[in-house]
Formats: sequence, structure tokens, C-alpha cells
Amino acid sequence: MPIELLTEFKYKIRASMFTFWNEDDIEITLQATPAFLSYNQDIADDCVVLDIHELVASLKISSPAKSYLLTCECGYADDVGITAPILLTHTKEYIYWDLDITHYRAILSLPYAEIPEGILRLIFPKQQYRNAIIRLVKTLQHFILNGVEIDLLEPQDFTRTYDAAALVESIKQEHPQLKFISVDEINPHGCNHEAILKYQF
Repeated sequence: MPIELLTEFKYKIRASMFTFWNEDDIEITLQATPAFLSYNQDIADDCVVLDIHELVASLKISSPAKSYLLTCECGYADDVGITAPILLTHTKEYIYWDLDITHYRAILSLPYAEIPEGILRLIFPKQQYRNAIIRLVKTLQHFILNGVEIDLLEPQDFTRTYDAAALVESIKQEHPQLKFISVDEINPHGCNHEAILKYQF
């Protein structure tokens, strides 16, 4: 029997790095990080992301499907220890993600990471799940079109991998005219802007 966990679908939009093209051309890379129950928020390899296109596709499933809804920012899931897709199913009221613990142990929080084997079934209320994904996509669309306001960036808005948070204050001081930073990329790598902007709900 699966280990069942009822949880809301939660995420954080975070920045992973800045790209300095020239003195006045700085861009930022964004990604959506899982923040629901069972995910290890203090994971050492802080590169796990939600795949935006797979999430949108999950809103439309009519039969069981396998999907890498969670992956590495580079696009190769096994780089963060994810070695199998999630089994995605649904009922009228709920969305189910079945994670084989053996293949997701590297990203799970305690006590789930210590369970020898089995299936962890994440149960998301369907309407909340849908609303959260739509809100995520619309927020990313806004950032793609308008940029990210640098004065609103806080250290907790960054992943720990590249230590980009340490650059915020120096960017503000050295580029006082810079109010918004354009989005270079949405992770996972290859998740292009045009495709995200085409989504309508």
C-alpha cells in the first residue's frame, strides 16, 4: 500500500544566477522550487526544479501518465538523484503523484527519506493544484515581460548553488540606474520564454 500524504501544491519562485553580458546588461535566471510536504527544503544540491511544461500538461491528463514533474535545473533529473518519473493519476477531487521512494530518496525530507522502499503518494486537492499552477505560470509570464524588480530581491529568493544572493547589494551599488533585471532563462534549461508566454487560462 502506498504511504499517502495529503498536502497543498506549494512552490517558491527563486533565482539561481545572474548573467553579466556587459556593464549595463545583466539578466537573471529563475526557477520554481517545490515547497510542498515531503520535499527536503534544506537539500544540499539545491538544484531541484518543477518543470513548468510538465505541470501544465498535468492539468489536462485523462488517464494515468508518467512524467518528470521534478527534475534538475539543467534538465537531467538524475543529476539531483531522481531516477524515475512520477506516476500521475487523478480523480474528480484529487491529483495523485506516486513517487517510488527508492528513486526519490535524494530529495525527500525525513521521515520519508529513511523508509527502505515503497511508494509515497502525494495527494493534492485538484482545484488548489490547478489554481497554484496557473498562478505560477502567470507570475513567470509577468517576469518574462517586465523583468524582476531588483529592490524586491531578498537572500531567501535565491538558491544556494551559485551564491548569487551575495551579488545583489553590489549590483545595486554599481548599477543604481538598474531597477528591473530581465529574465535570461526559466529553468529547467530549455524551458523557453515563448512557450511559457503562449499559455492562456
